[in-house]
Amino acid sequence: MEGNLQNSPKLGCPVDNFDAKYISGDRILQIEYIFCSQMYPNFQSKSKSLQKIYSEAKKAAEDVWKEKEKVLLLKVEQIQLEKRQALEEDWSLMLEKAKPATFQDGKSSPLLAILESQQLKFNELEQELMQKSKEVDEGMELQNKLLHLGVGRLQEELRKKTRSFGGKKIA
Repeated sequence: MEGNLQNSPKLGCPVDNFDAKYISGDRILQIEYIFCSQMYPNFQSKSKSLQKIYSEAKKAAEDVWKEKEKVLLLKVEQIQLEKRQALEEDWSLMLEKAKPATFQDGKSSPLLAILESQQLKFNELEQELMQKSKEVDEGMELQNKLLHLGVGRLQEELRKKTRSFGGKKIA
């Protein structure tokens, strides 16, 4: 028993090694927890409420984004369908154009005018498809930026709270 005793650095009294380990470890954390919960009773509830608000905002943003994405995807599908129809019409017009058509007044055939208008429509639909795809990409980028911004704000808030407790984490 004498071998396990040491002098306490502050009091000069013998202290058992077992007690020193117990006091220096979990006991201090328990005292800090009790002290901090007395001094800052709302800290944990505020932290939990901030996390809840963040998760609700994140879920709402994701829901809005998913809805916009669905609408844009439907528009893209519609544009692709119109593109296919325009291509089919163009193909049928080109087949008809391949047949010799003679006109007495020497003007261009009405089929050629239809073909040109279909080509213009096709080009417009292709541009619209590219624009919608670009909007989807930009929307995804915006969502990622918003999520990173929200996470950064929460992390900064938690850092501030942690600093106010001297760097100790409270369970």
